[in-house]
Amino acid sequence: MEEKQKFDDEKLKQAIEIVNKLPYPNELVWHEARASKLDLTIIDKHEHTTLEKYQYSFLANLSYDTRRKMQNLGLIVIDINELNACNTITSSYSLPVRIYSRRHDVEMSCADFWNKKRSEVLDIAKVQMMKYLDHYKPEDLPPSHRALENECAITLFKSGIPGCFPATLVTFLIDEIVKLPDFKRFNPNNIHMLDISAGWGDRLLAACSRKYKYTGCDPNSAMQDIYKEIIAAHGNADDQRVICSPFEDWDAKYHQNIQSNFMLSSPPFFNLEIYSNESTQSSERYPVINDWIEKFLKPSLKKASEILTFGSPVILHLSDVIDFKNSSKSIIFVDGIIKWCVDKLGWKLIGNYGFTTRDMDKESEDEDVRKDKDEKKLNPKGVVKKYNNGMRCNAKGEYFSQALWVFRT
Repeated sequence: MEEKQKFDDEKLKQAIEIVNKLPYPNELVWHEARASKLDLTIIDKHEHTTLEKYQYSFLANLSYDTRRKMQNLGLIVIDINELNACNTITSSYSLPVRIYSRRHDVEMSCADFWNKKRSEVLDIAKVQMMKYLDHYKPEDLPPSHRALENECAITLFKSGIPGCFPATLVTFLIDEIVKLPDFKRFNPNNIHMLDISAGWGDRLLAACSRKYKYTGCDPNSAMQDIYKEIIAAHGNADDQRVICSPFEDWDAKYHQNIQSNFMLSSPPFFNLEIYSNESTQSSERYPVINDWIEKFLKPSLKKASEILTFGSPVILHLSDVIDFKNSSKSIIFVDGIIKWCVDKLGWKLIGNYGFTTRDMDKESEDEDVRKDKDEKKLNPKGVVKKYNNGMRCNAKGEYFSQALWVFRT
């Protein structure tokens, strides 16, 4: 037993030496995944995503007028395994950039944590690696450097990295809205998608999975090569493109001949997430919420309305920034934007989808093996989640959802 323990200790020491020299944990995995030309079928088919009826527990921060006009379109439930598979595809492209972003209430990005607090990351990862020994495949059993590297990546991920928009949600939404009476004439086989905030490339990947035309805009210059790589691997430069520009600045000469007939976008939730320090980022340009609304969000939506053909579906992922610990710090703006879209742009508010995740392989919602309350984290104060208006997904309040607001131009 002593010889085995000594042998394990030596292997662990070797693993630490290898991982300590890495530019970033699991970086090689991203490159290998992209080189294999990932299959987008799971995004296209969304086989394990379902739509359920549900009752709101409450609709905080929404006016009576908004509630009166909207329909409860249902709760979209994404299988956690399907979501993870889709996010793996997106992350293989976007993570080299995404690790430099952070949430506003986190002191530094994942990349900064790794570069500045590497020993702390390794200490946490070592404990976690041995704790979850039974959950590793035989070939990855600790103490191997790949197991330790994976635990370092998980530890960094839990520090509060900005999340992806589920790519499978895009195709599911398109397949659902064609069932609504307001969109009975909408042709899902001839889509030109407009995205005012291309983000991490999730919606671009979804468009490529179905060969839709796609025009996106994003000011993050670090993502431009990533977008081009996605299009080269899965799309067509004649059909999909992303312009490096804040959408509110996008010159008319670029879109004068474009007639998009569908819009799905997830604009920033003001300053909830810090994507880069570039001056073109909306929260950098307009650090005061009222300026951000009047000079970024409204002008962007107005410009989008001018590009979209009459009767186009518009789906916006919008959320107030809710601080559940201190409500006075919450930033409430969604209801006002919904009213503005209806009153000023002339859009019809169709309704709202909630969406959440669930493990379809489990009969009960048992606590995940890694949801350990005693687990040490790099960011002990936690992060503010992206919940819309504090809305719960069912009467029992078992799940939280995020909101997708559906309009017709």
